Amino acid sequence: MRESELIGLSWDCIDFGRNEIHLYRQLKRSTKKGEPYTFTLLKNKQSRKFKPPSTVMETLAKQKVKQPELRLVAGTAWSNKDDLVFTNNVGKYICAPTLRSHFKKIVSEIGLPEARFHDLRHH
Repeated sequence: MRESELIGLSWDCIDFGRNEIHLYRQLKRSTKKGEPYTFTLLKNKQSRKFKPPSTVMETLAKQKVKQPELRLVAGTAWSNKDDLVFTNNVGKYICAPTLRSHFKKIVSEIGLPEARFHDLRHH
């Protein structure tokens, strides 16, 4: 998945029964400074479905359980109107630089050579 597709992934895209992900939009940062992220069509303007490895579906299932816990802790600050899968601690989308930062940290911790998030699409 592209970075923007992961950031914009919502629960309606996940079909646990079929072990399938259906992508139909992405969450992209506006080209105008200070403007919020907005949903757009996918890069090639066509939705796609795929069956990820079982470990991905297991991770998504864990996230599905964890998110209500985050919501409880956040209380009235919680706002996930788009039903996003991955959010910060108050339900807002994760910004691309934050995603990249966490990715680089994980890559370093597991001893892999430096890589960009996009490099995952080519392996």
